[in-house]
Amino acid sequence: MNEIERGEQRAITGQGVGVGLLAMGLLLTLSALVQPCAIDGFYLQPWSSETMMQTLAIEDLRQQPWSTLWHLHIQPPLFDGLRALLVAGAEYQEPRELVRLVDQRLYWSWAVGYGLLVMLLFVWMQALTSRRFALVTALLFALHPAAIFYATMLDTTFLSSLLITWMYYLLWRSGQGGGVLILALLGLALLLLFFTRSLFQWPWLLVLAVTLWAIALPWRRWLLLLLVVGGGMGLYVGKQYDQFDTLSTSTFAGHNLVNSVGISDSEGYWRYLLSQPAVDEGPAALIRAFKATGTPNFNHLHYLDLNQQLLADYQAHLAAVPLTELVAGYWYNLELWLRPSSAYTEHHLVDRLPWRGLYDTLFSGGWLLLLLLLASLHWLLRRAAGQWRHSLGLLLPGLFIFATTVLFERGENMRLKFFIEPLLLLFIAVQLYHASHWLKAEGGRLRRRYQGPGQPPKKLR
Repeated sequence: MNEIERGEQRAITGQGVGVGLLAMGLLLTLSALVQPCAIDGFYLQPWSSETMMQTLAIEDLRQQPWSTLWHLHIQPPLFDGLRALLVAGAEYQEPRELVRLVDQRLYWSWAVGYGLLVMLLFVWMQALTSRRFALVTALLFALHPAAIFYATMLDTTFLSSLLITWMYYLLWRSGQGGGVLILALLGLALLLLFFTRSLFQWPWLLVLAVTLWAIALPWRRWLLLLLVVGGGMGLYVGKQYDQFDTLSTSTFAGHNLVNSVGISDSEGYWRYLLSQPAVDEGPAALIRAFKATGTPNFNHLHYLDLNQQLLADYQAHLAAVPLTELVAGYWYNLELWLRPSSAYTEHHLVDRLPWRGLYDTLFSGGWLLLLLLLASLHWLLRRAAGQWRHSLGLLLPGLFIFATTVLFERGENMRLKFFIEPLLLLFIAVQLYHASHWLKAEGGRLRRRYQGPGQPPKKLR
């Protein structure tokens, strides 16, 4: 990269920072406007971070952060690690006050992430289209009700979407001949995803290997990246196996799997945990019965046995249910996935957005499928002979995420769709941009065909 190219890159990055700050300001302004209508004058959606089934107790994270995170089995550790960081140094307060303090800081953290995601989309879109089109697309995404919804929801959905989009951008850059820095950032993004979402387990490493080969990453870099990412995954999974006899970052797998085929009983699981005898000795994260909000602690030792039973129930169900019924169930999961992402639950800000109906229509159901079909047809027509391997390689991770969020969940599929929704918007927008330029060029060609130089237009018969 020469000095002129570096200067252009700095200018684009600076513009992206400005767009991201604008988006962050928009989110904070909208949140402030509806704050009087929020739950307890604070929460925009029904749950605190402590209410989430898979989070650790905030008291344990404040008093013994390292020990608590070390004994976490119910989900990957990054989100609770962030909560531990946000509560660190807080003066002693009542547990519910600690929860509110951490959630307030999470709102700010997600607002920063919201700005970063909009910035990333702007920078990427500018590389693929034009500055003006990139600006319009990034701001349209900033207004997306689903983006606002999950940027103000206190779980890992928005963080997952940000990391997946960043990973995809770095994969694209790597396929364009990115240097060592891009490779290092890609490794970081992949490890952060592993420590954030439980769907990125060992099968994901195989998908990644095929993708890296397909984008023609030099074999030394390909091998180095897999060794670093696979090594980091292996060390943590080894710790999980030693402690909890599982080869996964999350023991919530049983719950997810029975839920995906419609035989879940969440209230029954709560009753099971509460009916077990109290455990007096051991790390607080594994023996605490309740968290500050009254939610049972699913990171309890007793849940480990329940998870094994749920896995067995899932396997027995697959063996017994007729194939037609199983397919119908997965079709229902797909229908849920296609619903508006912002329809996951009530939201005191998103429910008041006047443009929500338009977005929800375009990015759900038949309209979403139609937009994706038209964009895909245009994408197929534009592929040159040498581009197929690279393009299909980039498509593979998205297909993996789509398949896992349909096959292994029922009920929250529209929420999981937001993992790749920024990518879907980018894909549709890029194809629209190039299709419009093709139509413009074809229109010019037709005009030149029927109009000689310096001659008035001929009548078309």
